Amino acid sequence: MFDMYGRDKGDSEAMVKKEVLTTFEASRYLNVAPKTVSNWIDAGHLKAYRTVGGHRRIRREDLEAFISAQQAGRRARPGSQRRRVLIVDPESGGMEAIQQALRDASPPYEVEAARTLLEAGLKLAELAPDLLILDLAQGGARGGEVLRQLRAYPATREIKILGLVPSSHPELADDGVRQGANKCLTRPLEPAQLKREVAILLGETA
Repeated sequence: MFDMYGRDKGDSEAMVKKEVLTTFEASRYLNVAPKTVSNWIDAGHLKAYRTVGGHRRIRREDLEAFISAQQAGRRARPGSQRRRVLIVDPESGGMEAIQQALRDASPPYEVEAARTLLEAGLKLAELAPDLLILDLAQGGARGGEVLRQLRAYPATREIKILGLVPSSHPELADDGVRQGANKCLTRPLEPAQLKREVAILLGETA
């Protein structure tokens, strides 16, 4: 089985049993690109050290602490802090409309956007969103694989996911729910409908 970056994931579980991992091994376990792991380290999200030869190494306990921190970041938000939403949509026009609708909600959401899966991987750790809005049409059949990976990765297993599918392929909605989305909607969306569905998913008054 291969992840969203085309790597074999068969031995990822065995890797995390090692006491020390390379950034490449950590990326295979976390189902992200090696560059994403490096960016998390540079940003101070993931603890690592350098060998005498200058190579980065990650202790198993630090990797587990990173995963736990991502889970805690979603569970324990201060009451005054706005709920966070990450939109993954390659269409800038559609993405901007969703952003505007959620920022106009009452109370407004804190919204970030990514146009590619790689960019989304970088922002997931930085933002620790409460909700992920994902265009399931991007990458064709890979949309379902991305959902399965999100549900397999401990740090994103419990995140709420709203899938978006084109009106030309409404059957993708049922597929998306089966593969891990909490809800799927057909585009185009009315702002009121979007805000209502997001509020329901986040357990707020619709």
